[in-house]
Amino acid sequence: MWVSSNGIPESAGETPKDGPDRLQNVRSRGIRMRDLQTFLDEHQIRQKDLAFITGCTTRSVFNWITGARPLPRSTELVLEALADGKIDEKWLAEKLAKHL
Repeated sequence: MWVSSNGIPESAGETPKDGPDRLQNVRSRGIRMRDLQTFLDEHQIRQKDLAFITGCTTRSVFNWITGARPLPRSTELVLEALADGKIDEKWLAEKLAKHL
């Protein structure tokens, strides 16, 4: 099922046309298409660390990992920045240390 830019699901039999909706779907599937737990392990991020980073509960992180709930866009953007080398674990730790 595809979701258009206005958030309304389109029928499963249709594919989105070229344009912003298609690009949004491709971008939003980046981290979700990978195994989130594997990604966290690769970057040495514990589930409770991701909960702290995102301001969510560890239960929410568990639900993202199991696929019970979708990964929020803000969380996905942070993880994609980490994966793309835009930020690193050290930078993230320094910024988070200010909130402890």
